[in-house]
Amino acid sequence: MNVKLKLATVVVIGVVGAVTLVAMAGWRTRGAEWWTDGGAIRVAAQGAPVREILWKPAEPMPGAAGGSADEYEPRYSADGMTLVFVRGKPGGTADLWMARRTTSGWSEAEAIASVNTKQDELGPELSADGKRLYFYSDRPGGVGGYDLWAAERAGEVWGEPVNLGEGVNSKWNEYGPALSPEGNVLWFSSNRPGAGEPATSDETWSATVREHRTRRDYDLYRAEMREGKAGAAEAAAWLNTEADEGAPAMSPAGDFLYFASDRAGGVGGFDLYRARVQDQLAAENLGAAVNSAANDLDPALTADGFRLCFSSDRAKEGADAGGGLARYALWFTVSREVYRFAEPGAKLNVLGFLPWLGLLLLTLLPLLLLAKLMSSDVWRKRLGRLGLVARCLLVSLAVHACLASLFSTWKVGSGIIDLVQGGGGGGNRIVIASGTPGGSASPMQSRSDSRPRHRLAPDR
Repeated sequence: MNVKLKLATVVVIGVVGAVTLVAMAGWRTRGAEWWTDGGAIRVAAQGAPVREILWKPAEPMPGAAGGSADEYEPRYSADGMTLVFVRGKPGGTADLWMARRTTSGWSEAEAIASVNTKQDELGPELSADGKRLYFYSDRPGGVGGYDLWAAERAGEVWGEPVNLGEGVNSKWNEYGPALSPEGNVLWFSSNRPGAGEPATSDETWSATVREHRTRRDYDLYRAEMREGKAGAAEAAAWLNTEADEGAPAMSPAGDFLYFASDRAGGVGGFDLYRARVQDQLAAENLGAAVNSAANDLDPALTADGFRLCFSSDRAKEGADAGGGLARYALWFTVSREVYRFAEPGAKLNVLGFLPWLGLLLLTLLPLLLLAKLMSSDVWRKRLGRLGLVARCLLVSLAVHACLASLFSTWKVGSGIIDLVQGGGGGGNRIVIASGTPGGSASPMQSRSDSRPRHRLAPDR
């Protein structure tokens, strides 16, 4: 072996060895898979008795609200005995109201007079112990636009609200405070410019349909809370898009952030989404059982996490569009455990296709016979000696046989397809059904090209 060949061999072996070492360094064996809630639950994925959950179709919320005024931005207390929400259109008439659960349902809602002013008070959020009420307002004394505020409760009366300061507030608008269950993280939305962005208009998130987009979009932010004081806010870049994200709410366990967005790919205008906070996973749409072709916002969950309340401007069943009813109302849905249900299909009526199947076989036989004869040299010579009329007749018979064969094939095939697609074919159709009547997932609604827009702050 000459020197050049030896050198080339050494180089090749060295390159292969280096590539192998790099691949081994980056190689990872497949780790164990688990079902987990990010906390106490950690069960091996294989063989785990995982349950399936779906949201029931949303319904108007009974008892606690309803009337001629807009009602939105609901929040439950930690014990589920108190519901706080906003009544009145933003722009000077939006106030905070409170209702309490009784043995006969929700009590008549009462305005929180010690907090409400001539300006707007919106977006209520109660601390876990119920002693602190967060909200946003354009009252005097703020940093600018709509600011986040908090009021302490002394007995049954709320004290003078305090501005949460420049750590979270800006000269733009801050909306929708939402606390983590431990109270150590505050989520909210703002239309402040992002890092490196030029200053933009401070136009509010309109209370009516927005036909023009001249302002910066609203994004989600989070800030650490220590002893009731907010630290510096930072954008939740993994959730924000070029569309609006706002109206955040934490799940009772603190593992999911629910919010509203008018991003592309939704069911209607604004849709409700949720995202796992711990792993910063992509947000998922709550689906057509919750969302509608209208605007759906302001999610709020009860302490058990199974009941979701939100606001929507969808039409209520039986409501008169010209009756002067409130545009936004409170709706709710409940998550239910579901199971797969196989609905038996109708039997295929084969007898109806027998005439066409017979015609198909009759037309195929002469074609097969003709093909067999043409493959023989003796028969080709005999057919070649036929007269012109006889050959034309033979060709005509072959063409008609082909046409009849094609037509009968189309007739039988299209009939079978129609039966199967119409639910009349053999086998089973798999559907998802709830354990109670009316609990099935509602069908997806079409998304309008002209997307409606929402309010989360006043008209100006």
